[in-house]
Amino acid sequence: MCWASAHVTKKYDRAPRQTGETRRELQMQPSDANDRDPRIRTPPAPRGEQPSCSGPAPDPYRAHCAMMLQAAQYYAAQLHWPVLPVHTTDPQTHGCTCRDPGCTNHGKHPALWNGVRGANADVEQIAEWWGGEFEGMNIGGATGEGMGLFVVDLDGEAGRRSMEDATAKCGRLPPTLTAQSGGGGVHYFFLLPPDAEIRNRTKILDGVDVRSTKGYILLPPSLHRSGRRYEWLDWRSAAIAPNWLLDLIASRKQAISQPTHHCEGVVLDTNDPVVQRARTYVSRIPPAVSGQGGHAQTFMVACRLTHAFGLTIEKALPVLQEFNLRCEPPWSDEELMHKLVSADACEDRQGRPRGYLLHRSRQ
Repeated sequence: MCWASAHVTKKYDRAPRQTGETRRELQMQPSDANDRDPRIRTPPAPRGEQPSCSGPAPDPYRAHCAMMLQAAQYYAAQLHWPVLPVHTTDPQTHGCTCRDPGCTNHGKHPALWNGVRGANADVEQIAEWWGGEFEGMNIGGATGEGMGLFVVDLDGEAGRRSMEDATAKCGRLPPTLTAQSGGGGVHYFFLLPPDAEIRNRTKILDGVDVRSTKGYILLPPSLHRSGRRYEWLDWRSAAIAPNWLLDLIASRKQAISQPTHHCEGVVLDTNDPVVQRARTYVSRIPPAVSGQGGHAQTFMVACRLTHAFGLTIEKALPVLQEFNLRCEPPWSDEELMHKLVSADACEDRQGRPRGYLLHRSRQ
């Protein structure tokens, strides 16, 4: 089985046979919206030379080098993605191949002197790189204008929780080309919109970064320093990003990237009638329980406070802290603040104005 097929079969109950079935299972059909977009290239199911079942087992390092070359050539020749060699883990020293003992970006920084600017989709150049000086190196894809895609990078548990909160408020992400990093993160690939400027950004939410023009992303089957490989989780056409995600990336509110709100010294405003109405409303909501949708439940309360009642984060926090006393287990103040900041940054999914519950005669 070729490198790419091996890294997507985990999505299925069984490994697809190397027949037309393989192509049908791996080459997902785009949605109607994507069908109408001429910029979309549906990546065909990756194929390659089949390993021989006879003879001695190949040397693991030689097999690794051959796989990296095959993958880089596939991205360049079949998908027309500009790629570049990226440092990896030295099989002998187990350090970064840059050989800097103080390297702080182990196996993730470009091996080319000119970095991502040197990315190329020329198959002869690819063969020269991964078949020669940069043999066995990781593969970086030039995001943005190069690939025609931008990537939303979820870093570990923090990124997953941030995206869970955002989608609970703003709507689900559409099915799209998706990879898992060797470090356990998730990369969502979306079409680069022609009418919006998407830049490289860090922490649009806690643990959520964006890779676009002048940036790059490691591609499967690159090797993480942990020994795990990057893998394709969902091999399909890249989708068009939802408007709420584009708005979030474009705005990058200061409150999201560098929260200026603090928990210390914030007290419940018992003289504010809106706060009192919000307290009564929240007291009727069942507590959040871990393992039973606790993240979504708490985020929903944060959304009600900031959007339905139009409270500022400072006034909403003590009310959310009251709710938190009933949660199992309770959240930390930092986690509550994070949820309020994320909720305040999102637009209401149904387009309702802030304070919409205040116009109702009864809750």
